Amino acid sequence: MPIFNVAMQGQQGQTPQAVLHVTGPVLPIQVAVPTALEDQMKKNGEKIPEPISGQALVDTGATFSAIDEGIADKLGVKPIGLAPSGTAGGEVMLNIYAARFILPLNIQVGFSRATGVRLAGQQYIALIGRDVLSQMILVYNGPAGLISLAL
Repeated sequence: MPIFNVAMQGQQGQTPQAVLHVTGPVLPIQVAVPTALEDQMKKNGEKIPEPISGQALVDTGATFSAIDEGIADKLGVKPIGLAPSGTAGGEVMLNIYAARFILPLNIQVGFSRATGVRLAGQQYIALIGRDVLSQMILVYNGPAGLISLAL
């Protein structure tokens, strides 16, 4: 079982516990075109966009994982539909994308339904929701300032 540990690190004088409290559970991620689209692009001799690297927030409040709409645009991934989404401001309609997450230890998760959100101005390019977490073990060790994911 692959296990990935993320030890929170802040500036000098910040405890890992304080960093985890402020930033939440964050881990490195790559967002890539979905496998089916990549296969089709290869077949057509098209250039496949490189995965985009950044940080993802583990969001236990999100039913579905999400990607920043700007990342979808950079990858050339078009919306495949709309879906209602409950937010703190009420229900809104959001674009749905097919996408692929590449997590540490080369754990790859494909989506036929990743919600498009606007994360610009934040440090995240994606949110990891309960759809992914339902396939993993998540340990949030607040006192140690550590999160662990296992598949």
